[in-house]
Amino acid sequence: MAITKARTRKGVTPVVATSLLLLISVATVSSSAIFLSGTIDDVGEGVKDRLGVDSQRENAELSIDYGYNGSDGDIWLDITNDGSITLALQEDSVDLWNFYIDGQKVNNWGYAYGLPSQNAINPGDTVTIDTNRSYPYLTNSKTVTLRGQYETSSSIVCSNSNGEQSC
Repeated sequence: MAITKARTRKGVTPVVATSLLLLISVATVSSSAIFLSGTIDDVGEGVKDRLGVDSQRENAELSIDYGYNGSDGDIWLDITNDGSITLALQEDSVDLWNFYIDGQKVNNWGYAYGLPSQNAINPGDTVTIDTNRSYPYLTNSKTVTLRGQYETSSSIVCSNSNGEQSC
């Protein structure tokens, strides 16, 4: 009879293997949850910001109430915040109000009256703007457009027909 030497196996027992697999699974799920929670927070903040901007767009309204030939011969405009929120004129030194006359941007407009406090116009307030562009001559007209914060806009046509000026 031959004597055979028994082989000794070295390896991981099934209990240890199962424990290792469970630990790896828990670590994977935990790290995924941490990664995704940051992403979900970012998406949630983006949605809140978007809803805030949409609400502000709904509550923002500017109107050119009246245009006329100012004391310096330029087109002057009375502009009112008809919305329910305060509208900024500038943000980080960037103009949020832009004026266009016959499609050309007006870069050097200023305030004739009603200089707003803190670069904003409150609901119901009116300011008078000097466009620094001459009022239309006889038989001519000019279309003035204001584009403001939150996609607000208003337009007016100023004309000089037979010596009668109107906006």
